Amino acid sequence: NCYERGKPYPQEIVQFPVVVYEPQYDFIDKKGAFNSYCNPDLPLNPFCTHLTGITLAQTDVAPRFPEVFKAFEKWRAEKGYTRENSILVTCGDWDLKFCLPQQMKYSELKIPSYFKQWINIKQSFKKAYGKRGTGMAGMLRKLGLPLEGRHHNGFDDAYNTAKIVQALAREGQYLEETSRLA
Repeated sequence: NCYERGKPYPQEIVQFPVVVYEPQYDFIDKKGAFNSYCNPDLPLNPFCTHLTGITLAQTDVAPRFPEVFKAFEKWRAEKGYTRENSILVTCGDWDLKFCLPQQMKYSELKIPSYFKQWINIKQSFKKAYGKRGTGMAGMLRKLGLPLEGRHHNGFDDAYNTAKIVQALAREGQYLEETSRLA
């Protein structure tokens, strides 16, 4: 949930998406992805709807974050993803360094260890091209890829991030952990 100026307290997660890139098959698994809206305690701000396309109608019928997180953990286990065979990738550090920890604290949940290290694709992009990625749209342009879906919608952003990962992998770039929580 976000405001045009300032931020709500608590700043709650209203969408929780994960898109999987399988490097051994060079395949982005959009159909087998995890995506859920979350019903926040604070009403969805109209600016958030304008930015993301997520509507009050979607969040009002969605489960609360703890239920979504439990469903994600079940999905992850069923897929066989572990800390040893997978790593999260983000476009920037905000989501996992600030947003998720705040939501987990607010929801009185413990952050699992696999959420404490990740790849910030902007840093991987910088390593590959010598300059920091100027955001998702800029990285996609540099790679000759279209921005698909609605920018700032969590699922569409996760898919576009996976496309950047795939393009870097195809160019032989080795992606490694760039960020972690203490």
